[in-house]
Amino acid sequence: MSARVRPGRGAILSRQALRVGPYEVELVRKNITRCHLYVRSATGPLLVSAPARMGVGTIEGFVTAHAEWIERRRRELGASGVARGSSGRDHMRADGTVSLWGVPTDALRVLDESGIAARRARAVIGSRGGCASLEGEERAQVNAALREAMRAQCRRRAVPLVRTWEARMGVSAASVRVHDTVSRWGSCNLTSHDVNFSLWLAHYPESCLEQVVVHELTHLLEGPHDERFYAIMTRYLPDWRERRDLLRRLSRGA
Repeated sequence: MSARVRPGRGAILSRQALRVGPYEVELVRKNITRCHLYVRSATGPLLVSAPARMGVGTIEGFVTAHAEWIERRRRELGASGVARGSSGRDHMRADGTVSLWGVPTDALRVLDESGIAARRARAVIGSRGGCASLEGEERAQVNAALREAMRAQCRRRAVPLVRTWEARMGVSAASVRVHDTVSRWGSCNLTSHDVNFSLWLAHYPESCLEQVVVHELTHLLEGPHDERFYAIMTRYLPDWRERRDLLRRLSRGA
């Protein structure tokens, strides 16, 4: 009989899609006391973290009250080309390669491994004689295909790692999901026991993905990031700090 896990501060309790005026909003309810608003791209959905019991009307009013700030941030992101989340951020480098599990890999090879869904993108690459010269809509089309290829790559390795560590740690995740987000590498819903990972992890060494897997499964043993949580991490993965720091260094330099 497993012990009941108490949700820690900041733990994700649920997700919901909302429409607030002109904005698509991803609403994440957490064990927190205040609302937080994030603008992740010039055009994509907003992210709102809200307390579990806060009414939808209050959340809508919170978003509306920040409309001027939202528009300013979107203009800034559009001008800089910086994107957070599913907003078209490049998976492909200027030379037409993709970092796949820490190794520079030809984008066409990555697409070929993803199957028939990437056929049109492969045709675009072929007509241009490679990826390095792609611009505008063609480059966006290839990046969209690469996003799905990287999602598949991440899931292909994340699922076996989750199953391996479930057995070692004596826990069980209800599902393994892979999302296009760079706001966090992973998350664990303590209510549903779903674990989520960023597809961007497929750009870095697999040891980094494994660290995130163990981190999220540790939440099923201890909700909050407290002393016991990190003691459990160290017991199962003694070098987790080194792996975490490696991921931080590589992602900042990407």
